[in-house]
Amino acid sequence: MNLYQRMEEVFHDAAGAPALCCPEGEGWSYGRLLQATERVAGALASLGVGVGDRVLVQTAKTPQAVALYLACLKVGAVYAPINTAYTAAEVAYFLADLQPALFVSGAPMGSFMRGGVSLPSRSVSLPSRSVSLPSRS
Repeated sequence: MNLYQRMEEVFHDAAGAPALCCPEGEGWSYGRLLQATERVAGALASLGVGVGDRVLVQTAKTPQAVALYLACLKVGAVYAPINTAYTAAEVAYFLADLQPALFVSGAPMGSFMRGGVSLPSRSVSLPSRSVSLPSRS
């Protein structure tokens, strides 16, 4: 049994209990977090992200980001978070150094391209209120 499998067991057993308490008052139960994690893991798999792949993440600290982290654990990918305050040049450094299979950002992808950043073919924007990962090149 790996870490994610153990966490999944606990989440099922405590499905109705609070898992995340957000400052804006929205709470997420373990059941809701597990459902979001499953959806994001499916999206990662559909994008070809799997065991050992690196996922570079530049998003705010949201419940969706937690679901993304857990989804990376589920599919065996490496979750590599970076600061949301990094400039396009700093993000470009991490992209070149890490060579991720997927780049997920809370910012629109166009903002990076305008900054001259060469994005990987699998880059997606993760809106703060969504757990879906639309495919964008």
